[in-house]
Amino acid sequence: MCQGPTLEERTRCAAGAAIEFAVAASRVQNEELRSASLQLMHEGLAAWEEHGKHCALCMLEALQSAAAAGSSAMHDALWMLQQLAERSASSKSWILCGRGVEVIHCAIVAAPGDEKFAQSGAGLVYTLDGLRGLTDLLWRSRSGSSAGHAAVRVAVAWAVFELVRGQRAEAGGSGSQPQPESASVLSILVDAVELESMSLEGKWACVAAVDAMVKGEARLGSLFLERGGARLVARALRAAATMGRD
Repeated sequence: MCQGPTLEERTRCAAGAAIEFAVAASRVQNEELRSASLQLMHEGLAAWEEHGKHCALCMLEALQSAAAAGSSAMHDALWMLQQLAERSASSKSWILCGRGVEVIHCAIVAAPGDEKFAQSGAGLVYTLDGLRGLTDLLWRSRSGSSAGHAAVRVAVAWAVFELVRGQRAEAGGSGSQPQPESASVLSILVDAVELESMSLEGKWACVAAVDAMVKGEARLGSLFLERGGARLVARALRAAATMGRD
């Protein structure tokens, strides 16, 4: 029995036909036919955009309710959102307008024991809105005492660490370009280290991120000291000594 085209093949075929029609419509010489063709093209484009927006918002809704469905559903919904965000600027806008950062934050808080999910969530937020998005995500858990809020802080800290390290590698070891959100991120990370609810591993994640940021942007050194950086270093050294004895 012959099988028909797959859903992916049908989608690609339909999208290809729409693209070819749009290209042809723009080249038609007859004014009346050209006008009618362009009208059809705009109607089709509006329908495609509305469908794309609906898909993005459905995935956000799925992520919101995925906690009750289990870890697999959470990871799949997050992965699909990541695919949309990576491939379409419009999808990024739709996800952000649909309170994407807030939804991702709530999902991470609801799954404090899933480190991979937290890191993927922070990665998606960076894809959506760069360092500004990570600042927003971190701000939402700046003082929360639950394990979920701690997971958010740790995930953002490691995301910032990897980001700065990658930028330095691309720049051949020199400092990275200053970013307006850097000061806010550094301040929140320093404050997070001071929280009693922060685990030792979490504190080290924040320290590693702060260290990378200060090395990447020299101007952050003075802010680090203003925020009690010397005290932070002393505490880190004491903690390291304790870990060494253990």
